[in-house]
Amino acid sequence: LAQLAEVLGGVDKEALDAKLQAIFNEYDASRSGKLGKADFAKCLRNADLGLTNPQVNALFSSADTDKDGNVSIEEFLAIAYEVLLTLGREKALQEEMSKSGAAEQLVASVGGAAQLLAALPSSKQAQAGA
Repeated sequence: LAQLAEVLGGVDKEALDAKLQAIFNEYDASRSGKLGKADFAKCLRNADLGLTNPQVNALFSSADTDKDGNVSIEEFLAIAYEVLLTLGREKALQEEMSKSGAAEQLVASVGGAAQLLAALPSSKQAQAGA
């Protein structure tokens, strides 16, 4: 959780838990303390994470650790922390790459590698003809 707080800019666990609990409760229409697959999917889609249906299904399967066909608040918190940590790391990496110009370097490297690879088949043909 220390990594999560660091990635999220120092948000404390209690504040994050309260926010995630409120989100969970919003989609727990039956107030059963569990989200079925449809409610879980609706929650993720409304979070606007750009997830595909297979990704939503995979997250549901991963979150439902006791395999009862529902996601409890404990399971929800665990998967939410994992997703937030991943998204935070990706954002930090993108910011670092944009600061250092690494993205441009990577594109240039890939472009150079593509040119090199494009030249290889003609080299092989020249060798075969020799």
